[in-house]
Amino acid sequence: MDTFHWRLEAVQADEAEESLRRISPHARLAREADPRYRLSIDGDERFSIARLQLQGGLSGENEPDETITIPYALSGIVRWRVGDETGAANLPWLQGVDRPTEVEVPGAMQEVVAYLRKEPLLRLGRALYGDDTFRLDFDGSTPISEERANFLAATLQYADQLAGSWAFEEPLIRSTLYRNIAIGVFETFKLRGDPPARAISAEGRLRRYRVATQFIDDHASLPITPEDAAAAAGVGTAELDGIFRGYSPLGQSVAQQLRLTRLAAAHADLVRGDPTAGDTVRSIAQRWGFASPSEFARLYRQTYDRNPRWVLDR
Repeated sequence: MDTFHWRLEAVQADEAEESLRRISPHARLAREADPRYRLSIDGDERFSIARLQLQGGLSGENEPDETITIPYALSGIVRWRVGDETGAANLPWLQGVDRPTEVEVPGAMQEVVAYLRKEPLLRLGRALYGDDTFRLDFDGSTPISEERANFLAATLQYADQLAGSWAFEEPLIRSTLYRNIAIGVFETFKLRGDPPARAISAEGRLRRYRVATQFIDDHASLPITPEDAAAAAGVGTAELDGIFRGYSPLGQSVAQQLRLTRLAAAHADLVRGDPTAGDTVRSIAQRWGFASPSEFARLYRQTYDRNPRWVLDR
């Protein structure tokens, strides 16, 4: 899955407005304001992360399209209206579902925006809840709670840090990042209806556990997610998590099992690695989906009781 990257810095209002319309087709910059402007966009075919910095004000309207949009203002004021719903809080909010959106920014602002294509997001939701009738049917644009909104905000800020970096080029890291943002959206904004509950016999649960663990072992080097393992086992992710907590030796979730499998693969690469040939702890960690070298080192020490650098430099 290829990535794309786009950058622009502009000091002329016309150039800035033309660029802005890449992400907001009907946006208008305030002509009397200082138009200094910077936009970056990084993504793949499922999602993209945009970072917008603007000295002057803007306004605009957007119609629903094939994208779910989650803006988060890092600084400045953003006033929005979606249907009859309005807001100006410095928290993530939701646009692009089924109603037109109006936005007004009276002055300078910095904003991180996640764009999630609806089709992949729908597939992820159906896998997550094990429900083929699941729809992207959100009941409003305001977060359910400030706590969940803050969690999503932290995820978007982390995505902003990774976007454009070498780590973002790693498919495993990008796949995990996409999943975290998508789940953050599902948990932060109210969905109409409840995912159905299903019961599976003890024999069926054990069979699904074995299928999922084998799938993880066979495909850990690919950008799979817990939803892919759940699909292979024929259940939703939440249900498979319950199965794993009952059958896995350490009672871990599917995501934890996938992370431990990749950690073991990274350990094998460290043992076989050759620093003189260019192998580094960072490159091996990122190859196996660990974006932060310090977090990888912490997990590695916790699991193998040694420093990964010592293993590579032995």
